[in-house]
Order: sequence, then C-alpha cells, then structure tokens
Amino acid sequence: MTKTILLTIIALTFSTSALGTEWLVKH
Repeated sequence: MTKTILLTIIALTFSTSALGTEWLVKH
C-alpha cells in the first residue's frame, strides 16, 4: 500500500515537472 502511494506521488511529481518544463519552454 505504501509503495503504491509513493509511486503515485512520484508519478504526480514527474507529471508536474514535465508540464512545468513544457510551460517554461513555451513561454
């Protein structure tokens, strides 16, 4: 259960970073 939560957090963090990077590139 804990591993699933950690993986979810990592996935969300990675997704957020990807979106942030894309936003910075576009702007």
